[in-house]
Amino acid sequence: KRKVELLRNYFLDILVKDAARRFRVEKLGKFEQLARNYVSNISSIQSFNRLKRELGISLDTVERYSGYLATAGLFTFLEKFSFSVTEQARGMKKVYAADTGFYTSSGFRFMDNMWRVMENAVAVNLFAEAAGATDLEVYYYRTESYEVDFVVKKGARVERLVQVTYASTREEVGKREVRSIARAAEEVQCGRLEVVTWDYEGTERVEGGSGREVRFVPLWRWLLGL
Repeated sequence: KRKVELLRNYFLDILVKDAARRFRVEKLGKFEQLARNYVSNISSIQSFNRLKRELGISLDTVERYSGYLATAGLFTFLEKFSFSVTEQARGMKKVYAADTGFYTSSGFRFMDNMWRVMENAVAVNLFAEAAGATDLEVYYYRTESYEVDFVVKKGARVERLVQVTYASTREEVGKREVRSIARAAEEVQCGRLEVVTWDYEGTERVEGGSGREVRFVPLWRWLLGL
């Protein structure tokens, strides 16, 4: 409980002192509502137009406030991967918290939405990796029929694709997860495919991916780079 309280206070301190006061936020209540929406929906795609309607503020305000939260270091907004720069900029963003503890300390049970926590942990790791490199970029991939959690691009080439799933056995890994990463691999011409699981480890060649090999790796091992 002590740790949860510390994390909650840390989140509020950053929200109020590092963001609201720094940027002289005029609608503090709406600003806090927006932040709480993001922390309760980590690892999900966010529609600024929907948030505009729900919060009763302008689209420009949603965009500005989201920028403040990102600058303060509370959240990162991940862009959709596209070969078109215009489409990439227009696409909806996925939101991730700087610390997965912000999610659990805000009253959400860790085990109820383990997939959110796992995906957020992978995101934080990838963002740190990209921050330490000059030519590494991270996106998510989405079409009308499937989605891949992370696209890691190095220079002009897609270096790897990463999918996250809360699974402890091969049977628990959804067919859609593997099919999605295989189809995306064909489209972006990527040979390094990783599915981060809770506790399943293995490799296999997948159909529909031109014989590409998928590596299934437990979260703890993936985070350690093993």
